Amino acid sequence: MREKSKELLGWYPAFGAQEGSAENTGLAADTVDAIIAGQAYHWFDVPKAKEEFLRILKPDGLVVLMWNERRVSSLFEKEYEELILKHATDYVKIDHRNISAEDVAKFYSPQPMHLEVFDNKQVFDFMGAEGRLLSSSYMPAREDAGFDAMISDLCILFDKHQVDGKVTVGYDTKVYVGRL
Repeated sequence: MREKSKELLGWYPAFGAQEGSAENTGLAADTVDAIIAGQAYHWFDVPKAKEEFLRILKPDGLVVLMWNERRVSSLFEKEYEELILKHATDYVKIDHRNISAEDVAKFYSPQPMHLEVFDNKQVFDFMGAEGRLLSSSYMPAREDAGFDAMISDLCILFDKHQVDGKVTVGYDTKVYVGRL
C-alpha cells in the first residue's frame, strides 16, 4: 500500500511515505491531526497501536477506522463465501466480521466514537473477480498448493452467476470516527 501511495501521491510536494506500523509509526510526538486506517485494523496489536496513536496525535486529533465487510446475502455472495472458506488459509481468524462495534468502542474508550455504515458494491468481470479474490492475504498465491483448484472453483461460480459477463459483490463500508 505504501508503494501504491507513492505512485499515486508522490508528485504532491507535501507527500511523504516512510516505513512503520500502527504500533511504531516513527513519527514525532504530538504532530498528527488525524489518523486514517482503511482495511487495516484487524492487523493492529490494538493496545500498542492505541498507545502509539495517543503519542503522535495532537490534542483533539481524530482517528478514523474504516473497512468493507463483504455481504453474504445474495446466492452468489453465499457461494463466494463458501469458496473462500474452502480454500482460505486463515480467513476465519482475520475476517472483519470478527470485529464488533463494541470492540472498536473499547479502542476509543473512554472517548465516544461514531459509526456510519455505507452501502457499497463492486461489479467485476472474471479478471476483476479473480483479482479481488487474489488480493486477499488469506487466499493461496499462484505458487501455492490449491491455487489451481481455487481458480477452477471461481470459474464455475462466476459462470453460474454472471449476468452480461459480470458479478456483483455487496459490502457494508463501516467508518468509525472519534478521538482517543
